[in-house]
Amino acid sequence: MPKQFRFQPIEPLVPERIREARLARGMTTIDLATSVGVTRQAISKYELGIAEPSSTVLNDIANSLNMPLSYFHKPLSAPANQGTVFFRSLKTNAARAKDVLSVKIQWAAQLAHILSEDIIFPEADLPSLPEKYAQVIEFTYDDIEEITLFLRRYWGLGTAPVTNMSRLLESHGIIVASVKTGFSETDACSSFIEKRPFVFLDMQKECAVRTRFNLAHELGHLMLHHDISQKDLDDKKTLDRIEKEANQFASCFLLPRASFILDIRSTSLSSFLPLKAKWKTSIQAMVYRCRELEVFSENQMIYIQKQISAKKWRRQEPYDNEWPCEEPVILRTAIQMLIDRGDYSKEEFVELLRLPEKDIEEICSLPNGYLSPIHQSKPIVINFSPKTNA
Repeated sequence: MPKQFRFQPIEPLVPERIREARLARGMTTIDLATSVGVTRQAISKYELGIAEPSSTVLNDIANSLNMPLSYFHKPLSAPANQGTVFFRSLKTNAARAKDVLSVKIQWAAQLAHILSEDIIFPEADLPSLPEKYAQVIEFTYDDIEEITLFLRRYWGLGTAPVTNMSRLLESHGIIVASVKTGFSETDACSSFIEKRPFVFLDMQKECAVRTRFNLAHELGHLMLHHDISQKDLDDKKTLDRIEKEANQFASCFLLPRASFILDIRSTSLSSFLPLKAKWKTSIQAMVYRCRELEVFSENQMIYIQKQISAKKWRRQEPYDNEWPCEEPVILRTAIQMLIDRGDYSKEEFVELLRLPEKDIEEICSLPNGYLSPIHQSKPIVINFSPKTNA
């Protein structure tokens, strides 16, 4: 009787990949266990490598997480040299939203690394702070005002409105990737990975002016807070301070004092509508900037705030749903160039990353379905049966 052999995959199962995929989908161990039909303890054992799921259970896990089976056999690579990750929000569900972002940050970094082997990205061109700020721990409003002007001069922007924040950052070597966490608690985050600045936009809440402010906010973190450690962020006072500084940076950068102040002629909200179109910044952000610049008196500010509330513009303003969001192009262009040049077929590129097509398309701002297999046309069926008489 021939000896029976148990089939072994070429690559062993990597337990850590189960946890990564679960976190990327914003699921708890209970969520995944319920979906698969096993216990929470079983999922924990699979993720720790204490037990190995059967092929049937692993297939169910892959289906529940919408991941290819090959992902769970993808070898772990050496962790990237990653600096502090600056998350925008710490509200309800923040832990799960941060888990989603943390995994997708790794995916985006790996993707950018693979692309960099064939594509030369723009050189990172983020200047060091002027010497006078080298040892500064806490920045004043005037400090931030001066630093934004310094950066504008360094990049040759003058004091005009920024036409496209996403393109501006990418042109100076900052990789911008887009993600969707499925939660409303996050806006964006940023980090240095292998000395390359990255910004990750959560496109769950698509709003053009909000996206631009988020990009400017993260630019503020990259400029001001590169010495802040991940442990420092555990201190609420430190976290609140750097968030406030990043907001001030975004306000000063998008609305430079010298030119923006000349456009303020009235306290009427209708006068801010053409300014919103010009500066591509929310009315509330412009009003906040006016308060910083002491353009209006306290009574005038109260009047304006009442107008905003009366018009119900706290959550949504005019044009918010009309203007398209700025989309990052650097990763998308790199992939399209490699595929068009014939370096990879779409299928080969997806197999290389071992990620779902939709996740790659999301991170790289590719059109939906760009990486999906081409649907074959329906075959023509030739009927050889004898004709029946009418």
